[in-house]
Amino acid sequence: MFPSSFLFKDFFLFLIFFFFLFFYFFFCFLFFRFFFFFFLCFSFFFCFFLSFFLLFFCFLFCFFSFQKIFFNFFNKSIYIFNI
Repeated sequence: MFPSSFLFKDFFLFLIFFFFLFFYFFFCFLFFRFFFFFFLCFSFFFCFFLSFFLLFFCFLFCFFSFQKIFFNFFNKSIYIFNI
């Protein structure tokens, strides 16, 4: 249904995440107006730490993936040049 591009999947998840945040803030504002500031602060810090950890794990995943690809290519090139 969707293209298999990695960036498109990330963008789609990004949109879902922000729609979720929008409805979450809207729900908090409608039903918890008195505690809205608390929910807003909690949501901000929660999203900040969540995004930080997600970016950190994405960085680790990309780093190890590219490292594996690079060393695989590097080992093949060394093997070719050693012949």
